[in-house]
Amino acid sequence: MKKVGLIFLFCIGSICHYSYAQNVDGIIDIADQFFQKKQYAVAEQYYQKSYNISRDKSILFRLAVSQFYQKKYISSLDYFKKVYQYDKQADKLLYYYLGANYQYLGKYKKSNTFLKRFCKKNKKSHFPELKWAREKIAANFVFLSEEDLEKEPLADLTRLTSTPFSEMAYQKWNEDTAFFISNIDSLSARHNRLFIQSHSEVVPFLDDKISQEFKVLGFHFLRDRSGLMLSLENVSNEVNDEISSFYFLPYQNHQWRELQKINLPSHLNKQLNIHLFYFEKDGRKQLLWASKSPKKEAGYHLFQGELKGLDLVNIQKVNLGTESEYNEISPFYNSSNDELFLASDCPQGRGGFDIYSVKNFMQEPQKRILKPLNPPYNSAYDDLFFTCVQDSAFLASNRPTSTKQEEVCCNEIYASFFKTTQLDSLKPQQEDYYLEKINELLPLKLYFDNDQPKANLTGSPEAMRYDVLLENYKKRQAEFITHYATADSEFKKQKEIAEIEAFFEKAIEDNYWKLLEFNQLLKTMMEKGMHLVLSLKGYASPLNSEKYNIQLSERRIQSIIMYYQYLNNGFFNSFIENKQMIFKPLPYGVVQSEVLKKAKNQNVRMQVYSPTASKLRLVQIEAVITQKF
Repeated sequence: MKKVGLIFLFCIGSICHYSYAQNVDGIIDIADQFFQKKQYAVAEQYYQKSYNISRDKSILFRLAVSQFYQKKYISSLDYFKKVYQYDKQADKLLYYYLGANYQYLGKYKKSNTFLKRFCKKNKKSHFPELKWAREKIAANFVFLSEEDLEKEPLADLTRLTSTPFSEMAYQKWNEDTAFFISNIDSLSARHNRLFIQSHSEVVPFLDDKISQEFKVLGFHFLRDRSGLMLSLENVSNEVNDEISSFYFLPYQNHQWRELQKINLPSHLNKQLNIHLFYFEKDGRKQLLWASKSPKKEAGYHLFQGELKGLDLVNIQKVNLGTESEYNEISPFYNSSNDELFLASDCPQGRGGFDIYSVKNFMQEPQKRILKPLNPPYNSAYDDLFFTCVQDSAFLASNRPTSTKQEEVCCNEIYASFFKTTQLDSLKPQQEDYYLEKINELLPLKLYFDNDQPKANLTGSPEAMRYDVLLENYKKRQAEFITHYATADSEFKKQKEIAEIEAFFEKAIEDNYWKLLEFNQLLKTMMEKGMHLVLSLKGYASPLNSEKYNIQLSERRIQSIIMYYQYLNNGFFNSFIENKQMIFKPLPYGVVQSEVLKKAKNQNVRMQVYSPTASKLRLVQIEAVITQKF
């Protein structure tokens, strides 16, 4: 009888444990479904519930990821740290999420530590996060360098709003009145409305009917205060073909008149058109705005058009050199000094959206350079909707404040008083600092495949570029192992394999990372107006004639120059053409190698595939100096 009782209890326990496990698994399945639908807040609740029941640490990773995509970087980082403590191999993306959290929290040194580990461990994979990580590592290098510089102190930002809602696009109408976009009342909880602030009173500006039919995507005043330009998204489903449109609201005799629709090309009405800005230049009425297709993954990009009556014509995309997946939004154009300000999440920033300026915007459309503003205007959080009027600047940011330290929440309006010179970050005495930093990375060794580039290379000029040649070279690692690791004993063969892997994965890879850091510093120095000379020296093995090797080295140096002409959508090309950036080829160099001399005329194993031969095929960036005038 006692035996039967024990069996009964064992069965009951097994059933309960099975039911418990099924319950936890069911909750996780539900959480995963919400996560796949990008409903991260709901997914987080279910992950938290399943973790509270089971205390299963493997759930912590999913919980942390769901918080990361809600921009809860502080709590997300805490959970990822716990995952890191109990299992550093919990997921291939663990180092990525640790680095990304530190990045968005403005801790660039720690961010680089984990992002580099992520890239190193996953260099042979195809994670889309790898590109982002590599770009951030290069960008962080400059931020870390500039932290040591003595900068002219900037005025502190003053927070103008403090609510649990979001406020943005703040614009002063006069001394006592301002407009901004927000969702601060129950009617507009589902979409933003335009509000007017007069002294301490804040009220909705547009009537309820318009606010129920449209979401306000952007606005701007005419300079003479004769009206207001609006970008509105249709949310009423009454007009199925039109997603968003532009409108003009006249202001005459101290009264606001009827809303007038701007005539756009039909394809533009089917785009999301946001954050418009009106200005006049050379007697022409101009509009700037951000636009994207709702059906494509690409980000928002700036467009410019001319306003003739109520017709928008001569529309063209503004070329700023950012890649398609990044966003360009909230344009503000200062016509007095021909300077454009905008927000972008491109990799040069400190995290999230950052505010950039483009000088000589209308005068030199082929030489537009994005330059980030210094702190406090930019932070590791979203900073956007920058405007400046006389000595006042306004922006919107979701950076933590004394009232909301824990998590990223909503945009609030900030104001600052500044001098024009405070938007420029370079002092003359800082040139020596940048030269010292960039030369710390030298000599920089850029390796080439055997006999590449060839003299008779045909097809696209891009095939001559160093980055293209390098990618093709790296794909041949297995071929090099096959031809070089031919020893009879397994021990020696493994040693030969390790030699090839060390060359491809350390010598080539380490110099590739140094090249990214070098390029980011070089870009900063160009933006700051420095005139530089880059000394390049080509090397070759002693296996061919001196004449052949000289010609091969010259082709390799030209490959490096072409790489810079195409890099970052041609960013460096204008600097090369106007001689601000000069390449100085040094005499051809041959590295003597007794091993290769003995192997000459014997076999291709040592002449082509050995690490010894591979290390002799390179162009070396020897030095960077300032030009003498």
